[in-house]
This record gives sequence, structure tokens and C-alpha cells, in this order.
Amino acid sequence: FTAYVALSAKDGAMAGDVAIVGLPFTMASDFHVDYPCAAFWTNISTGATNPTLMAFIGYGSAEITLYCGGNATAGASVTASMIASNTQIMVSGSYHV
Repeated sequence: FTAYVALSAKDGAMAGDVAIVGLPFTMASDFHVDYPCAAFWTNISTGATNPTLMAFIGYGSAEITLYCGGNATAGASVTASMIASNTQIMVSGSYHV
């Protein structure tokens, strides 16, 4: 699969962790591992030096969870406060159903 999300506006009341939800299938839960996805992004403010975006599909889940990190920065969930009204995210991968 490949998914491309491009925001044209952001609700000021948006809060919490950011995820891409509504995948067409739930990932199988028999392997007990998260499946990584390739990720590309623009306009996410992580505050980290050399920021990196990571995307995973958790076992038994139908959503892509987004994490960010960077040099000497622990990985953390991407939150609504980090994205802008022009954020773009592209993820690509595959998962076991």
C-alpha cells in the first residue's frame, strides 16, 4: 500500500497523537510484531536535530502510528501540536492480514 495525506487546513482544537486510521484490513495479531512502513513528511515540527519520522502498523490494528525522533532525542508520538495546516505525509509498506 501507499498512502498520501496532504492537509490544506488544521482545526485549532485538534489535540492528541496523530495516526492514519481506516486501513482496509486489520493486521493479523498472531505474530506479535509491529510492521514498519517507509515514511516521508514535510512541515512537522519535532524540535529535534536531524528529525526522523517513523511509521508502524501495530499487530491487531488497522491504523498507522507515527513516531518522530532525532539526534539525541528519544522517539515519541507525533502530536497535533507538531503538525501544520500544510503538513504532508506519505507512507508505504505492507502488512500481514
